[in-house]
Amino acid sequence: MKPLRTIAKAAIAAYVATATIVVCAASIHAATVTIPAYPAPPTIQQPGKGHQASVVVTEPQVMQPLWITDTTEVDKPHYAISDAERQLIESIVMAEAGNQGLHGQMLVAQCILTACLEDDIRPAEAIERYQYTKPHPEPSESAREAVAAVFDQGELPAEEPIKYFYSPRYCDGRWHETQIFVIEHLDHKFFRERR
Repeated sequence: MKPLRTIAKAAIAAYVATATIVVCAASIHAATVTIPAYPAPPTIQQPGKGHQASVVVTEPQVMQPLWITDTTEVDKPHYAISDAERQLIESIVMAEAGNQGLHGQMLVAQCILTACLEDDIRPAEAIERYQYTKPHPEPSESAREAVAAVFDQGELPAEEPIKYFYSPRYCDGRWHETQIFVIEHLDHKFFRERR
């Protein structure tokens, strides 16, 4: 029989594993160690005499920002957009972040998505309301990838609901700086809305 301390150590070591593990040992002084999904710490419970010790490790969950709703259908887009909306968003992302790489382009796409979700509006209205620049006629492949990643797969490069951004090289960001700063990427600073 393994002592309770050894079982607890094994449970904590298994805590970082990604598979479900069950370990049982018959014992008079057994315990149940339950390890919930990350980030909660493991708990140890000691049942009465004659019970079996068991270790249960649950798989860690992929965390989604709380302000985004989950989709359960694999082939369903994260946020459905028409072909015309897709072309518009890709053109805006290219115009705003064409020189910012895929990550920077995804950040701009996330700002458009956040405006759509929080304001309950469609992309064209978000682009007009938040005064995005004139669309670029030829979006790059990375701009297309950025829009697909954010709108179709729900990949969000910022963990917070960024909604505003500006480039200190090209404009005065006094108003933007009154919002909540989240991340800076190359030439752009991104903010969430201060409520």
